Amino acid sequence: MLKQSLERYTQTDRSIIVTICVFLAIYILLYFLWNVNALQVNGSDDDLTSRYKSICALVVVVGSCFLYKQSQVDRLSLIGKSLCLYAMYCFIQSFFDLKEGDGIVQFVNLFTMKTLWVFVYLFSYTVFRKGVSHRAFVKMVSFSTIAFFVLFFYNFLIIKSLGIKWQFIESYFCLMMMPFILLLKGKRRTILFFVVIVAILLSAKRTGSIALIVSFMLYILSRAKGFDKKIGAIFLIVFLTIAIWILFSLFFSEYFELLIGRFESISEDKGSGRGDLFLMVWELILKSDTLELIFGHGYNSVVEVLEYSAHNDFLEVMYDQGIIGLGLYVCIYISLIRTIKKIKEKTLRDSFRMSIFLFFIVSLTSHLILFTSSIICLSTFWGMVDSTIKYCLLYTSPSPRD
Repeated sequence: MLKQSLERYTQTDRSIIVTICVFLAIYILLYFLWNVNALQVNGSDDDLTSRYKSICALVVVVGSCFLYKQSQVDRLSLIGKSLCLYAMYCFIQSFFDLKEGDGIVQFVNLFTMKTLWVFVYLFSYTVFRKGVSHRAFVKMVSFSTIAFFVLFFYNFLIIKSLGIKWQFIESYFCLMMMPFILLLKGKRRTILFFVVIVAILLSAKRTGSIALIVSFMLYILSRAKGFDKKIGAIFLIVFLTIAIWILFSLFFSEYFELLIGRFESISEDKGSGRGDLFLMVWELILKSDTLELIFGHGYNSVVEVLEYSAHNDFLEVMYDQGIIGLGLYVCIYISLIRTIKKIKEKTLRDSFRMSIFLFFIVSLTSHLILFTSSIICLSTFWGMVDSTIKYCLLYTSPSPRD
């Protein structure tokens, strides 16, 4: 698959692409292992693992920029420009985020944690400009989804042995593969969709469950044109909901009951304290002086003050990066929404919509851009679609075996 996909590139480009893919894979692997290790040692940070992650991220950042320049790609699209503006602001702010005694290592760590997902977009945008065969695309999506699930399930078994029933944000990697999965057809799409549902169920994450259910409902409704088809789409949603409910209550009863119980407890714990947390962060924003309102308090400042993240990217960005950072962040949403009209192919357009739904819903009650993790999947998808719009070479006609 890899050889087939890289045949269109020069030897230098192929070497860069393979290097970036390897280091990005190592970064993701370290992310999964680091999360488990942090829980095993009661939340302590592993400086060595963090340093390795920074090195991998730096290779991806530098490699993506070099590949983009080397490939002589045309000027970036609206999404690319908005992401690059955000990355430039993060670059400047990272200098001011450094504490006394910090050096280049700390700067690289700060900058890459904020912006790795932006450079993954750039990498994807550059690579997909020459297209990819349908067979290679199917294998890539299948392998990535299964690999994420295996890593998640490994963490699940270890964390479960510690007596923790839900602490599995790693399941979001599977969730964020949904836009890719919906571009597939037949049994493969059904199987991978089922894998995503199992990951979300085992994780017992309310945000993940809501994001999957709501985004998929909106996806089905957006595909239905006309009153009759929308009624049919509603019946399809009801049928799938009942079928999944019965299936998981029979075969995954323990985790299904745990997830339902967590939803039933929302009125008591206010979404694990999110309601109170949102108010506290908002009060911190209101107490900020003028400069802090404009430029922010610095990366991860909410955690430093409250010991928890805001669990809302909009509040997090507003407090950490100020009005300028929030404005640039909102511009990313605007560029994504405006890009929908440029996508001619219906299936691709609907999948792109779902990627925006997932981005927005998870950002409202969790964190996607605070720590670069599963948003890598979305930025890869955006780069692929953006490049497809410009060069119209997503994949060739499928072979009979696909």
